[in-house]
Amino acid sequence: MKAGRTKTPFRALIEGLVGLILVLVALVLIRYVADHTAWPVLDGFAGVLLANAPLIVIFSVLFTIGEALAAFPFPLNLAFPVFNAVGSMLLVSLILKVIAFLDRFYALGTGSALDIIGFILLPLTLLVTLVAGYMSIFAPSGRPAATEGDGNDSPRTESEGEGSPSWDEIGEEFRKVVNDAVRKIRDEIRQGLT
Repeated sequence: MKAGRTKTPFRALIEGLVGLILVLVALVLIRYVADHTAWPVLDGFAGVLLANAPLIVIFSVLFTIGEALAAFPFPLNLAFPVFNAVGSMLLVSLILKVIAFLDRFYALGTGSALDIIGFILLPLTLLVTLVAGYMSIFAPSGRPAATEGDGNDSPRTESEGEGSPSWDEIGEEFRKVVNDAVRKIRDEIRQGLT
């Protein structure tokens, strides 16, 4: 977990549940307004959203779980990119369904292109969100690492336990290993291309 994040898992869970309730209330309001107006586009849009209400609930819950897991310290936050990636993929599929509705309503003729875009965009969304999530976990945290030769070393006390590192220290070492491995792979690829 980054030093800049101050959100607790409980707060992330509460915010996610409040957001889900607000989305459901917005769906009901959109349906109500669509039933009491004579605008066919709004009626069709409300129909698409209500038909996909389970999908909206699922990706909202996945994002909530992802935010709650992201608030935990290092070893416990490793699953949050997976939840966010699947939620992002479901969100993109909902957006594609809304675009497909608009395409059918206005007869734009982009239906076949939307199938191709969806075929490319859904896995790409999954991959990019996973990579970005794990990069946020394994990226250096911005704290300067103290080396043994530095004058910044403070003597350890007995209560800190010299033989047992903390999870933050383990996480920082693991981040360094992953960062070094990615850097080495990148350098090998660059050397192979030249």
